[in-house]
Amino acid sequence: MHASKMPCFFVGRALSAAAAAATAVMAVYAAAAESPTRSAVASSHESGECIVTQRGAVGDNQTEDTLAVQQTLDASECGTVVFPAPGRFLIRPVFFRRDNLHVVIEAGATVIAWPDVDTW
Repeated sequence: MHASKMPCFFVGRALSAAAAAATAVMAVYAAAAESPTRSAVASSHESGECIVTQRGAVGDNQTEDTLAVQQTLDASECGTVVFPAPGRFLIRPVFFRRDNLHVVIEAGATVIAWPDVDTW
């Protein structure tokens, strides 16, 4: 499988190099006290910012948000994908299928692996 087609597993799974890098970037954005504003990140892209909750994700720590998140990651108009706070987004593995994509997890938001690993 090509590296850009590798799934990104967030908890308890081996990561491809690309997925590990993407996960590290997400962790930095989520934890950094001086992280760039969403508009600063979005302005560095040709495409716009897309907020996962405006595209069907719920972020209530109960609903599976995989489909909405994957569709947002795949949308060509989304140069920056934002997980807004407050929110706890439960997702199964997702794929980063294109280049030049920024993912921002706001402070106070969490992306969590779907707990039933057997259904991945």
